[in-house]
Amino acid sequence: MFRRARGHFWTLAPTIGRTLVPGRVEPGQPWDTEVPRDPGDERRIRITGLWHAVDAATTAVVIVHGLGGCSESWYVRHATREALARGIAVLRVNVRGADALGEDIHHAGLTADLHAAISSKELAGFRRRTMLGFSMGGHMALHLAADLHAVDRTTPCDAIAAICPPVDLLPVRHHLDRPVVYPYREYMLKKLREMVRVGIARGRLTYQGDLRRLRTFEAWDGAIVAPRYGWPDADTYARQASVGPRLGTLGIPALLIAERRDPMIPASTLHGSLVNPSSNLEVRWVDGGGHCGFPPRMRVVSSAIAWLEDPAATDG
Repeated sequence: MFRRARGHFWTLAPTIGRTLVPGRVEPGQPWDTEVPRDPGDERRIRITGLWHAVDAATTAVVIVHGLGGCSESWYVRHATREALARGIAVLRVNVRGADALGEDIHHAGLTADLHAAISSKELAGFRRRTMLGFSMGGHMALHLAADLHAVDRTTPCDAIAAICPPVDLLPVRHHLDRPVVYPYREYMLKKLREMVRVGIARGRLTYQGDLRRLRTFEAWDGAIVAPRYGWPDADTYARQASVGPRLGTLGIPALLIAERRDPMIPASTLHGSLVNPSSNLEVRWVDGGGHCGFPPRMRVVSSAIAWLEDPAATDG
C-alpha cells in the first residue's frame, strides 16, 4: 500500500508543485519547421518548439513531451535544465497540436514530427544528435529508433532514451479507462479536448459530436484519433500503433527506463514486449518514483541524459 501511494505521490507532487512554482530554465529561441500533413500530402503542418543553443556543445538532445503535455511541461523543463547543465544543446519540441495552435492532432505511433526535429538545421553541426522522450513521447521516440533499423538510414539520430513509456497501448488504455484512474485520465483528456477545439475552430479538424462526452480513451481514440489517421476503430489503432512489436528491431541504441510503481503505465503492461528485445535496447527498472516524477536522489533524468552522451555511462 505504501509503495503504491508513493507512486501516486511522485506522479502528482512534481506536477502540482511545478505548476504553482515553475522551475527556472534559460529562455529558448522560438523554433519551427514544416512537415507534410500525411505521407505524400502537399498540405503542410507547422511544428514548433524552443531551441537552447550552448557554446561549444558537441551533443544535442530533442526532448519530447507526453500525452496532453507540451514543451513547457514541468518534466520537459526539468530535463532541459539537466541537459544544459551538462553543456548539451536542447530542442524542446511540440508534436503537432500540442502547442494549442490547432494545426492537427498526433497519435502514439507518429514519428514524422520527430524525424523533422532531429533533422533540423539547428542540430546539423553536432557530433551527437539524441532524443529523450517522456511517457507517450518516449513511445514515439522508440518508434523512431525502430524506423532507423534499415542500414541505409537518413535520419541523423545516434541514440534515444524513453522514460516511463507505454509499449503496448491496449492494456494501458484499459488501465487508464478504469474508474479509479479517473483523475489522471480527465487531466489528459481535458488538454486533448482543448487541442481539438482549436483545430476545429481553425477548420483543420472536424468532429460533429460533443467533445465533453468523450470521457474515456477508448471513446476518444475511436471518435478522434482513429478517424483522423484511417484506423477503423480504437482497438485497431491501439494494436497497430503500439511500439512493442518493434522493440526487436531497433536501429540505434535505446534506453527504456520503467518505474515499477508507475500508477499510469503498470509494469505488467511492459513485460510481454520485453521478452526478446533488440540488442540495441537497454532496459532499466527503477523503484521509488511515480510516472515521470522521481525523488532527486534517484537521478533518473540526469542518468538518462548521461547515457545519451555515452551509452557506456552508468551514472548521471
